[in-house]
Amino acid sequence: MNAYESNDWCGQGFLNFNSALPPAPETARVENHSWISSFGLDQVDDDVLRRVDLVVQRDGVLVAAGVGNGATTPMPRLMCSGYNILAVGLSNGQSSSGPTRIGPAGRVKPDLVAPLAAVSWATPVVASCGTLLIQTIQAGAYLNKLPAQQAQSALPLLAKTLLMGGASKTACLDWRRGFATPSTDGTVPLDYRYGAGQLNIDNSHRMLTAGQQSASSSSDVGRTGWDLGSAAPGVHRQYFLLDPGVLARRQHFDSGHLATA
Repeated sequence: MNAYESNDWCGQGFLNFNSALPPAPETARVENHSWISSFGLDQVDDDVLRRVDLVVQRDGVLVAAGVGNGATTPMPRLMCSGYNILAVGLSNGQSSSGPTRIGPAGRVKPDLVAPLAAVSWATPVVASCGTLLIQTIQAGAYLNKLPAQQAQSALPLLAKTLLMGGASKTACLDWRRGFATPSTDGTVPLDYRYGAGQLNIDNSHRMLTAGQQSASSSSDVGRTGWDLGSAAPGVHRQYFLLDPGVLARRQHFDSGHLATA
């Protein structure tokens, strides 16, 4: 494990921001950033965020970064506003709400929240859960069919997807798309305060280990699991699930929409 002073990490210690040098190689699989900052110039902050996004993709590292404490605190520029970064807030809503203000502005952050009293404590909890998922992904060889570089780049993306996909919206009683003005047109997919919802590592882990649930027009699939595929415009992929409350009723997902039969 390595520990850095934040300015050194952004500069010659690792990122080499605002220079022609690339970031140093990252051999760790998870980074935790329980700090917020700004260099005062959008172009400099943008350079930092782009370099972090490059490290995530190039080296296959999951980067968890906290937003600010306090419901009225503006969304920080560094580090949580990056595209590939997993931004963490608080389940009680007492942390910065989106959208982002840089890189470009307007994206939903945080990505998910955790039930702790301070963002600096919530962020390493999420990072630790990401570590568990990465260990499980590697042990289960879930990405072994991909070429080596693609598998490395996909590792943090899959961990982030599982953490957000497994997050609980019911733990955030007033969760809604958007925030002050709820979004009803699909332009804001998550809550600006809670993101995808509250961390639920059990659910995220089950999603992965339940295995692939292949699309079928007749056979049932498990209520937890995953699938890998694509659907061209006009092509339907169906997933039938038994409703545990009403066993005679089946539900199916058809091209992303839930229906009952």
